[in-house]
Amino acid sequence: MVKDFIGNILRPSRFPPLLKVRTSLHYLWLAAVGLPCLWGLGYSTCRVAGMTLLQQQEPRQLTYSTDVGSVVNWPLPQLLKAVPGLKGLVPAESQEELPGILQEVGANVKAFFENFPNTVSVERISMGQRTRDENTAEIHTQKFQYLALAHPLKSGVRLDEYRTDAKGEPVEIGGPGGDYFVTKGFASMSLHFHPAYQADSTFRYLGRQVVNKRQTYVVAFAQRPQVARVVGKIDLPGLPIFVLNQGIAWIDSSTRQILRLRTDLLTSKEDIGPSRETTEIEFQEVQFKESSQVLWLPREVLVTAVWKGRTYLNRHTYSNFKLFTVGIELKVAAPEGTPPDPQNPN
Repeated sequence: MVKDFIGNILRPSRFPPLLKVRTSLHYLWLAAVGLPCLWGLGYSTCRVAGMTLLQQQEPRQLTYSTDVGSVVNWPLPQLLKAVPGLKGLVPAESQEELPGILQEVGANVKAFFENFPNTVSVERISMGQRTRDENTAEIHTQKFQYLALAHPLKSGVRLDEYRTDAKGEPVEIGGPGGDYFVTKGFASMSLHFHPAYQADSTFRYLGRQVVNKRQTYVVAFAQRPQVARVVGKIDLPGLPIFVLNQGIAWIDSSTRQILRLRTDLLTSKEDIGPSRETTEIEFQEVQFKESSQVLWLPREVLVTAVWKGRTYLNRHTYSNFKLFTVGIELKVAAPEGTPPDPQNPN
């Protein structure tokens, strides 16, 4: 089944242009600067019952203030109130450790993208809405094969992500009706810490915190509107937009691997799109049976989006990770009229 799944995925005819736009993680490469500008990092699509998404419309770039408030400049009490996951933080006394932390975690992120193999996993998604009484009404639950394909490039690597059924057919998230957000692109979220893109953000060392019995460095970041090249894309009905992010990473103090990552939208000047989209990723160490290679990949992702007074909740879980390669088997028929070989009658 896995071999059939791989063959189906890699067959170009499986991806007509419109379907590929809606199901893959997209990249825009800028030759002028010689570095990749990724749009689709934290890719979201809002589907509203009875409305059609205009895929061909050019995304709109939101405008941001040069001194926009973010997690890198909020006072600590405000930060602790806004991010409950910081409970137990031991605040940093200075920023002296920050350059070393960024250098080492950046080296790990760079290696992750340069050495990323093709992987497949099982993804389960539960989508719901939070009602006014704070209860969650489940809308839809689905299970997919989640394929991440690595494409080596001179300036790094490109990850294309697809959702398919067990037969390798591309599939869409969601049921026949209802309003919901479709979210993806989590394997690439650490790109903010890649050495090639660290200059696009402002960083702040918040301190130390124990996470899952591990000692971590806690680092906040916020993208710089004037220079950011890595942007998210949100497809709203009739209005796709590019967005910038801010966030917090919990980095293992021993391995310098990112254990947990939270991102939020950077506040723009315009009242367009979701008023909130929070993504919380828990990473896990994955040891593949087929190789000695170890990767840190998403284990669980929680996405909370608030749009037009509604709160959308998505929960993604990933398991059963595997590496794969594509093998080709050739069967050559003997010329017509050739007598059968007794030792090989076929």
